[in-house]
Amino acid sequence: MSALTDADLEKSVVIRGRVLTVHEALHRSLGHASYHVGQIVYLARSIRGADWRYLSIPPGGSAVYNAAPAFEKPGEHESGLRRERLT
Repeated sequence: MSALTDADLEKSVVIRGRVLTVHEALHRSLGHASYHVGQIVYLARSIRGADWRYLSIPPGGSAVYNAAPAFEKPGEHESGLRRERLT
């Protein structure tokens, strides 16, 4: 990725017989990877059951979160998760 230039984004690549620009291929790859992350989270949630801890705001928790937003700075969320794991 670091070797790509702006001009490279307009070049063509073939993925599964379909011609895409590098820019389109990168978007396709990002969507594909995020789909698999969703599958992993789905399976992890199924395995953990009632012990599952949401990675973000839990369903129905928006009003509580919006009243006192936390983790708005990078790193705060990660340190909060680490504290939870230690307890």
